[in-house]
Amino acid sequence: MKKLFLVVLLILFGFATVQAATFTTNPFPPDKPQEPTRGVPGPNTITQSLDTATVTNGNSVSCNAGSLHTDNSYIRRFDLDGDHNIQRSFDINNVTIGVEVASSAGAAGQPLVVNLYTIAAGDALLFANLTPIGQAVFPAFADTSLAIVDLPVTGTVNDPASQDLVVEIFLPNGQSAGHSFFIGSNANGEIAPTYLAAADCGAPEPATTASIGFPNMHLLMLVDGVESAAAPIPTMSEWGMILLGLILSVSAITILRRKRNTAGM
Repeated sequence: MKKLFLVVLLILFGFATVQAATFTTNPFPPDKPQEPTRGVPGPNTITQSLDTATVTNGNSVSCNAGSLHTDNSYIRRFDLDGDHNIQRSFDINNVTIGVEVASSAGAAGQPLVVNLYTIAAGDALLFANLTPIGQAVFPAFADTSLAIVDLPVTGTVNDPASQDLVVEIFLPNGQSAGHSFFIGSNANGEIAPTYLAAADCGAPEPATTASIGFPNMHLLMLVDGVESAAAPIPTMSEWGMILLGLILSVSAITILRRKRNTAGM
């Protein structure tokens, strides 16, 4: 009886060990060509990715067990005025990401959330320091692999001089539902670090991918938006010009009369 108990205990321990989530790359990378990328970014598109067209197979990590993910947050922080020369309020309308693989049970899709935040320019990147400014929920994000996809979402950064933009791609725990998701990335350079947060893997706050052992995971992300126009320089209307002309004429006549009166005296 004691031996049976030990055997059962070992089996349960082994099962728990197998199910423990860790940061890993995709154990089942897709075997297909990359899908066509989106068009050329417009003048109001910002990115920290030096290569915005390549999703590298097997390059991304998630907190997962057997490729089935726990809660995962993929994050980028944008210094709008310092890195992207955006000086006035910035209206976001779309976030584009790469997807290495998104696989759901029965191909029914899985939930994905895009969160937009502001953070004071000097503050540490902690969830408590983030102020929400926009969200888009995709309850059934379609299965895909080696693709670049657009995610419409809106929000406004009012003061880029004092506020940074933070973009979070959040995947809720999909283990019980059989969901697997690895965001798209490459190792071709970035101007600011990629962050990943996953409490089940010991990262409850955003941590750089380099700090968790994956320095070559550079998240592919672009943000589309519109910077507000500069205040127009005031111009005179035709009536204003006529009025100004009359004022100058009256002033000139008055000055001439005073000179004549002075000379007569």
